[in-house]
This record gives sequence, structure tokens and C-alpha cells, in this order.
Amino acid sequence: MNAKILEDNATSNTVSRIPKLLRRYEYCLIPRTTGFNFMLQQMRDFKCIDAVYDITVGYGENIVHAESDLIWGKYPKAIHFHLQRHDASTLPTNENSLSEWLEEKWSNKEDFLKEYYEHRTFMRELNPATNFSLRQRLSLYAATAFWLIMIAIWLISLVYSCYARYFFLLMCVVYVVVGKFFGGMDSLIINRSLRHEHY
Repeated sequence: MNAKILEDNATSNTVSRIPKLLRRYEYCLIPRTTGFNFMLQQMRDFKCIDAVYDITVGYGENIVHAESDLIWGKYPKAIHFHLQRHDASTLPTNENSLSEWLEEKWSNKEDFLKEYYEHRTFMRELNPATNFSLRQRLSLYAATAFWLIMIAIWLISLVYSCYARYFFLLMCVVYVVVGKFFGGMDSLIINRSLRHEHY
């Protein structure tokens, strides 16, 4: 995540919520408890959720700040992931308790990322490897095959279709313009979201 965005977000949002959160976040965005509560409740009502996955991402050197950094080859040499699964049945059902649960996880994530950037690796022992069922393995294989096929289709389209090349060039121009004038697509989205919350 863009370090400048994190700094701006921490300054504009965390300060206003310090009385509630009782801490300033430097490595994480503010936990959106209202949205999380609403989405979880909706998914529970429709019985379409069995777990919540907590994914923490740690970047190595050369953190990408804008799309232009990728063009110039300034991408991370390593990206580390830490994954934790929370069974939906173990999560609180009360809205206030669920908000407290999420804020506690966010506080732990903040400490976790601080530890990561001191050592550039996740020092805590990860959970033992999961023994996937046949159905889960087939789903993973299917997802991998799908994206490989999509990449092949895009490459073939770029070679043989002028429309695909025009679309690709248009997207390049859009990303360059957004990176130049708005600090990147992520910055544009976050700033628009913050302005929307003020109305």
C-alpha cells in the first residue's frame, strides 16, 4: 500500500477516532466495523459464508507507490503472506462484540506488521499446512487453469487483434494519467471514498 496514502489516511481518519480506537495505525487502514458487520450479517442471513480469512501482506524492498513504479521495474523483490482462517460460527453475533473483535484483530495486525518491517519476514510460526480435500484441490487446479487460459487468450488477442491492442494502450494511458495526477489508482479510490464519507 502506498506509504503516503497510509500516512494521509492515518492523519485524516485515525485522529478523529482515537477516543474510540485508543491507538494510531501506521501500517493498517482503519478497520471499517460498520461495513464489516453489515456484510457479515447479510452473508449469514443468506447462509453463504463459512469462514472469514485474515490475510496480512508484507512487502519487501522497493514498495510500489504508483503504477509508474512497475513500468520502471521498481517492484518488491519479495511479497510475504500470512493467512489465518476464522470459522464463521466462532465469530460474535452481537454487533458491538463483533466490532470489538474486528478492532482487536486489527490491533494485532498492526503489531504483526510492525514486527514484519523490523525483520522483513513474518517471525511467528505459521499454522500447519492444511490437508486439502479432493474437491478443494480440484477447485485450486481449476482456478489455476482458468487464469492460465485467460493469460493465453490476452496474449493471443494482443498479437492478432487490433482492438485488443487499442484497449491495452488505452488502459496504459489511463494508468499513467491516474498515477501522474492522482498518485495511483489506489490513492484515487481511497480519496473518493473519504470524500464520500464526509457527505
